Amino acid sequence: MTSPPPRTGWELAGLGVQFLVLLLGGLALGGWLDARWGTRPWLQLLGVGLGFAGGLALLARRMRGNGGM
Repeated sequence: MTSPPPRTGWELAGLGVQFLVLLLGGLALGGWLDARWGTRPWLQLLGVGLGFAGGLALLARRMRGNGGM
């Protein structure tokens, strides 16, 4: 069994950008829903939490090698 090739700096930077996009996407979507339904800050906090959890799941999957990186 061969080990996977080492990750380049660009691949790791791409993971960081994807994590940030998920986090900021959750923040933006939660903020928009809060403004629409008047539930500030609860949906924004939920969006940030879900974005963070999604980002961690993405990082874990990619670092394990199951994500096609």
